Amino acid sequence: MRGDPLGMDYVEPGDPRWAELMRRRAEQQASEAAVELPSWPVYAPNLSGQPCWLGGIGRRNGQLVTVGFSAGGLRKEQELVVTNDLLPGGTISSLDRVLANRFSAAGRDYPVPGELPSSTFQALPEAPRAQAVVVLIDGVATSGLVQYEAEFSAVRVVKDDVVITATGRGLDSGYLELVRVRDLAPYRARPLTARQTASRPLNWQLDSEWHRPPDRSQPLWAHRALIAMTMASTEQHRVALALNRPQQRLDPDWRLCWAAATAQQAELAGQDHKVAKQAVTDMVSLISTLGGQAGWWSRPGLRQRAVNQILWFTATGDQTLSSAPAQRAWALRADRHQDATLEAWESWAAQQH
Repeated sequence: MRGDPLGMDYVEPGDPRWAELMRRRAEQQASEAAVELPSWPVYAPNLSGQPCWLGGIGRRNGQLVTVGFSAGGLRKEQELVVTNDLLPGGTISSLDRVLANRFSAAGRDYPVPGELPSSTFQALPEAPRAQAVVVLIDGVATSGLVQYEAEFSAVRVVKDDVVITATGRGLDSGYLELVRVRDLAPYRARPLTARQTASRPLNWQLDSEWHRPPDRSQPLWAHRALIAMTMASTEQHRVALALNRPQQRLDPDWRLCWAAATAQQAELAGQDHKVAKQAVTDMVSLISTLGGQAGWWSRPGLRQRAVNQILWFTATGDQTLSSAPAQRAWALRADRHQDATLEAWESWAAQQH
């Protein structure tokens, strides 16, 4: 869910999307709980009695191709993660991408610049920064690769057509020891985790061409601040996808900014909290969709005109706007199908001078 432009990471009980988020998480946990040990071998870390649990599975065309295990700390950045990918079949990320994901989980940028090697299905990805290492598998020394970056490391070894990848802190302190899993039962119980929240002042020091500290004396300042944050996030996601890098986490101020826009929407439009929050959600979702799919969005003047009209329509419902038909199409979209909306916006853009 990380980086979801609709803010699914930040939904609260009572939000219509809370049930959907809980359903997805429950389905994931149920899928892990129901998975049976595959016919191909899988390996988990041997940590001398420390808890270890199923940490993710993957299927391709109905076949189980990925089985993961997690151990150690309950926080993502503290976990030791071991992933088993069937070769061929599973999605095998490069060691750079594995480490970049680890940095992302810790809320940090991966320090290796540029495009990262692509994931593969049929063979091992490139590993230009890796070096040789020895891994103990069921007590037998096995040759593999290791790559270090700051305090994190990623180890990879291939055994019996299975690509085993381990990532965590301090894996260079000694041999990484893995054992073949004969029974999944001991790994099905996942430790409970506590979600940490912190109250702090709203921080508007945002590093993007769209991010500016809002002038609270201006009309719709909260709407504009949320739109700016949405546009910056959409652009960051686009760049990350092009470079095969993990998407950055949502700005910590996203939730506070959303709350400010919802409060302003309720006051200006005379809506109750639930209706106002849905209006703001539709606004953000539309901005994200146009930013990712509308070719004309790259034209600054046309983009700004669209943003102004989306903002004004959200706050006032003004039906005299030239984009009102396109905005109604977005509001009335069924099952989130967007083709009609994008066509309506294309027509609007073609009529602008």
